[in-house]
Amino acid sequence: MQDIELYIYDINFNRLAIIDVYEEVEFQTKYYGHSICYLTVEGNKKNADLLLVNEGELRNELRILVRSDDPNRGYIIETAQFEDKEKTVIEVIAYSLSIMTSWRWIIGQQRFQGKIEDVLKGFVRTNCINTSSPTRIIPNLVLGVNEGINILADESYTHKELDIALWEMCEKNEVSFEILMNHDAKKYVFSTYKGVNRSTEQPVNPHVIFAKEFENIISQSYTDDKSNFKSTAYVAGEGEDIDRTIIEVGKTFSGFDRREVFFDARDLQSEYKEDDTTITIPQNEYIALLQERGNNRKQDYQRIRTFESEANLYSQFKLNVDYFLGDIVTNRNDELGIVMHQRIVAVNEKLNREGYTLNLEYGTAIPTLLDKIKREVK
Repeated sequence: MQDIELYIYDINFNRLAIIDVYEEVEFQTKYYGHSICYLTVEGNKKNADLLLVNEGELRNELRILVRSDDPNRGYIIETAQFEDKEKTVIEVIAYSLSIMTSWRWIIGQQRFQGKIEDVLKGFVRTNCINTSSPTRIIPNLVLGVNEGINILADESYTHKELDIALWEMCEKNEVSFEILMNHDAKKYVFSTYKGVNRSTEQPVNPHVIFAKEFENIISQSYTDDKSNFKSTAYVAGEGEDIDRTIIEVGKTFSGFDRREVFFDARDLQSEYKEDDTTITIPQNEYIALLQERGNNRKQDYQRIRTFESEANLYSQFKLNVDYFLGDIVTNRNDELGIVMHQRIVAVNEKLNREGYTLNLEYGTAIPTLLDKIKREVK
């Protein structure tokens, strides 16, 4: 008996159906990226009418998948396919509602300063809500209340995919965002949050420790990958040839510790148009913006140090009770003498007829093939 039912909504918050029988469903919930749901159901007429929708206009076709134990978090179905194999099935790929931010670009040069929550929301407001063109508005999208994250930021982007810019800022500042469903108000709420430190490095919150000796993990793996790491970035802004503004981020690294990369940031200009107004950025602030751009782009070139583990479902720690996505916890492997205090960056849940499994990923998120392709394109 599968405990989690799946509700299917249209884009206007109307619940269309309940799926309580499925072959398999997998949720990959991410702290620094769009979460993904993979669903496989029997390929019958009822499921085909529900999931293989072809109405000619996206607003009539979009379907949102919601799990019964988490009714405010939705997944927009973006891919659905019929497979006639040993067993006829329909396979669905759905993305968290945060994927809406990938539907818009940052047009022109835009800059926001202040607390990181206000900076993120500034870009969303300008490109999705209070836009210069009514056609760019994402219907029923609103900004949520700030969570009180006291991190200051000064960010400027030009002609950039909105979601990529948002995730860059999030990863650098160790925060995250999501878009949640407010069913009563029929609104999509852009919300920011930051995980809680539950590691043994702090004395305030109850400690969460994952180790085989505590019998709360079934298996464990550890990765330390320096192959893509860059410590120092040259960031080139406006100007030509010898007059071009080039700064160095991470200049203190030297010798074997120094691995260099070059970022073209010509899109950042010290003078730009905002509507009909010319904005001039003072030289010191312009240099600071180039430094921020370098720090943002360096997130693509981190040293990957991560634990992965399959959690024991009958241990003393329960997901979404004792710890949550984004929290910092302690991981130990006493055989190897490794102790790390890392953030939970991904939670992978799989349900099928064989049962339920839970896998956690801590530390630096391991890039997918799509992540690597996007990095090369930047």
